[in-house]
Amino acid sequence: MQISEHFALKEFFRGGRVPSDVKTAYEMQGAHPLLHRTWCVANLLCEPARRVWGEPILVTSGVRTQQDHDRLVSRGYKPSETSDHLVNEVNGYATGAVDLVPMCDGYVDYDAVWDLASAMRLLAQGGHIRPGQLIREELTKDDGSVTRWIHVSLPVDSMFSYRMSPHVKATKHRQQFLTIIDYKAEVWA
Repeated sequence: MQISEHFALKEFFRGGRVPSDVKTAYEMQGAHPLLHRTWCVANLLCEPARRVWGEPILVTSGVRTQQDHDRLVSRGYKPSETSDHLVNEVNGYATGAVDLVPMCDGYVDYDAVWDLASAMRLLAQGGHIRPGQLIREELTKDDGSVTRWIHVSLPVDSMFSYRMSPHVKATKHRQQFLTIIDYKAEVWA
């Protein structure tokens, strides 16, 4: 089930498991809020990044549930309680943001994350994409290895009504360019 030129719907769901009502809406070309929102993320953020990068881009996190949030916490991660991942919940699924890593020659290229993020920022500054958040993230694991990813979201106020999961603190949405290294955030100047 392709949702855009280069992205399949299942790429945005943990384990590739798309809820049956979303599958049905897709197959019948019907309306479903989660399908629409995922289409927006794929076509308005991921596709422009893919075109500029010229190689595949891996979605490492897209649609999230409360269980996904809790799983991250139980594994020692510190996901933000105001994350755009948790915006626009529909039947327990939220799709306000996506995490991406670039691929090079068929492999994830963590060293190229900052390059892709910079290309995406140029797209935003040129008006080709309009992210709500564009965040370069890096985390040093206990074994000393480093993982990086890009967190990008659509501006919630421009796409759909602003609804957040019940456990998320309400925040005023604005465009942000940030760098977060080991949970320490700073403005990406």
